[in-house]
Amino acid sequence: TAAPPPAAVGKRGGRGPHEEVTPLIIATMSYLVACGRLNTFTEHVAALFEIVAPLVRARRDVGHLTALAQLSAKFGLSQHSEAERVLVAVCIWLEEQPAGTGDRGTKGYTSQVVYGQLLLALVFNESSCETRDRALVMAVGAVHATFGGTLRALDERLARQLQVADLACRLERPQAWQTLEEKGFKPFLERVQEMDHEVAPLTKCSSQQHWQVSGALSELGVRHRLEEHLLPYVADVRVMRTERRLIEIDGPLHFVGRTARYDMKSMLKHRLLTKQGWHVHHIAWYDWPEHHHSRLTYLARLLRSPAPPATDLSEYRPLSDLPAIEPPTSAGVVASDVATTAAPAAAAAVP
Repeated sequence: TAAPPPAAVGKRGGRGPHEEVTPLIIATMSYLVACGRLNTFTEHVAALFEIVAPLVRARRDVGHLTALAQLSAKFGLSQHSEAERVLVAVCIWLEEQPAGTGDRGTKGYTSQVVYGQLLLALVFNESSCETRDRALVMAVGAVHATFGGTLRALDERLARQLQVADLACRLERPQAWQTLEEKGFKPFLERVQEMDHEVAPLTKCSSQQHWQVSGALSELGVRHRLEEHLLPYVADVRVMRTERRLIEIDGPLHFVGRTARYDMKSMLKHRLLTKQGWHVHHIAWYDWPEHHHSRLTYLARLLRSPAPPATDLSEYRPLSDLPAIEPPTSAGVVASDVATTAAPAAAAAVP
């Protein structure tokens, strides 16, 4: 996902000393952003990244810098020489941001989107990197300086991304987490965690599939709950048993274009939930059987299959490709998960 056009960002967050963006930058960034949206790593991406990054850095173009940071995270370009320089340029831009410049400055909607997308890019890559940690802390600090006293002015998506960044730092980035504490940002993040945003309603098609999964689980005697709140996330289905098990029902928006490749947010959600001890299974919208009996068989096998590891959810694997764990009983399913006979719908703890 690319950042919005940088021209809409505040005066000091725009193009810097050069007002004109050359056709070379426009064409190259358009190509790279398209590759990012389609999740297509062509043979030209790395070379074009190295060519355009110095030009973008020279113009201190925060929208394009954010896009390059996301491309670096998505395509694993962090080892390229320009990737760290892009992060350094982001840090320089963040250092120059004045606090509280009004709705047409850093509080504007476009700038909130830039901050949110920048935070996503900085936490997507879990590997240790001093510059990335520094940029992450500075991004949180910039949002704090602008919105610290007026949290309700935060756009819902930026608030959610701050919550995700908070969780990622606690689980994966000990140095960044320590620095956030030293700079006094933890109370701000704790207040953001307490913000209660409404969950976006499901689309009609997605909602129907959720209820179909719930109904099939009930017939199998699997106690479960829909929309389990595990801040900052909401899991589609929680299987109620001692083992922490979730089922995510992934609609078209979880994937890049018409491919089986997951988008960055879905991969990050799976990784962070898994690192908290959850076994997260996935059902892609196009892999869900049409016939009722097939759905029962599908779910019984899904609950016998291993959930993907934390860092192994880049592309959806159909259930037919997954190895099934042999059940310990002759019932054909894991005894602690699924009853051997159909149970009434009341077995499901559905709110």
